[in-house]
Amino acid sequence: MVFYLPWLIPVLLSCVVVGGYAFSHAYVLAVARQLNNRKVFSESQILPDDIYPKRSDEVTLRGSRLQEATEAMVFYARNMKPDWVVGVNLGGRMLSVLVADAIGLEPTKCLFVSTDPDRDPNVVFQPSVDHLNCISGKMLVVDDITRTGDTFRLFRKYLNDLNFTKNFDLSVVSFAVVAIVAYETFFRPCPDWARFRSTSRNLKFPWTELSSSIQLAYSYRHSKRDYDQSVIDEYDRLCSDFQYALDIASKFLSGRSGIRQVTAAVK
Repeated sequence: MVFYLPWLIPVLLSCVVVGGYAFSHAYVLAVARQLNNRKVFSESQILPDDIYPKRSDEVTLRGSRLQEATEAMVFYARNMKPDWVVGVNLGGRMLSVLVADAIGLEPTKCLFVSTDPDRDPNVVFQPSVDHLNCISGKMLVVDDITRTGDTFRLFRKYLNDLNFTKNFDLSVVSFAVVAIVAYETFFRPCPDWARFRSTSRNLKFPWTELSSSIQLAYSYRHSKRDYDQSVIDEYDRLCSDFQYALDIASKFLSGRSGIRQVTAAVK
């Protein structure tokens, strides 16, 4: 072993140098990416003074109030001029297709993500975006309501980790919601735009019961109990078919039927 030692030392030193360089290079790239991402995620916020509802009771936001909020979100989107609109969970999907259609965005640029903090991975594009060459430019992320900020934190971390790597090269990311549940202080991070503040954590939307039915079907399937496959099939179609999702969202917005007799949630 002594005979080989003089030859081994330079090799080991080379490995240390190369390894140290690789680590330093990766570290520098990671720091640079974080610094760039600070410019991507907007710090400016447009938060409302309007409180709806003013009492902490259970209310469904629908009709003219929902239409007003959707139109305001469309106005915000037109000023932003996003290259991509992403709906988060079912409520975000309903709003994202309405916004994308109103501003003339191509259906292929309207994406959908589902989030689940207890799942790995906890953020999933449906369908997958792996086939896209590059998701670049401005991105508007929309949801119907935010209560704790956990969903936006998950998705923000997801984008923060992927941006400027692989197929993500976003210059601006903004988060918009119809309603934010607010008490004495806002949580952090806040969305960049919201139409209403609400004092009720139980604020509902026309699609809330459908969302609950979908969650129940998936929960039953996971626990190997009897579940309604037709509910999951409709959900998959809402995720993947822009025009179908737009038709359903438009019916919800106008107060007409949403999903045909799949569930008692929508009649």
